Amino acid sequence: MKWIFDLLFPKKCLGCGAAGEFLCSGCGLVSRVERISWGGALDELIVCTHYSGAVRKLIKQLKYKFSQEVVSVLGEVLRAGYDGGVLVAVPLSVKRMKYRGFNQAELLALELGEVFKCLCRVRDTESQAKLSAGGRKVNLKGAFCVTEDVSGMDLLLVDDVSTTGSTLEECAGVLKRAGAKRVRGIVVASGK
Repeated sequence: MKWIFDLLFPKKCLGCGAAGEFLCSGCGLVSRVERISWGGALDELIVCTHYSGAVRKLIKQLKYKFSQEVVSVLGEVLRAGYDGGVLVAVPLSVKRMKYRGFNQAELLALELGEVFKCLCRVRDTESQAKLSAGGRKVNLKGAFCVTEDVSGMDLLLVDDVSTTGSTLEECAGVLKRAGAKRVRGIVVASGK
């Protein structure tokens, strides 16, 4: 069945347009790991590369065209910054989960290892992409809850992109109030 889909919709490199893969070997992604001391509930943010070029196209392919095949490529970028911690995927709203059929943050986290499902989104929110920095913070208030005991744990929140860090900060705050010792975040990319 997959071969029929590939015949009708052939894959093209999102970097150069060559046929065959979403990213050819010549356009391979470069990890530029940056560790940012955060200062809020989030102790540190690990950014693996900048949100531009092929990375931006791959993330959009995953989120908006539902191409789960790009997860392994993005996972390679994430692995460059991964240094341990209990993996927690940033949860999607029920509405977006039904629409998309998967949580891209969870798929990315699974590229690093086993995911601890201790965080849940309890209400739908507006898409963060459409909001200002201040609007993003307000939009997320009360959107998450902890469903498992996280007391004393070192947690690593996984997401695809961080623009202002509002989502990761809100998740970290909820986890810290529930007793987590340390909460860091890791994202494939940062930027608009």
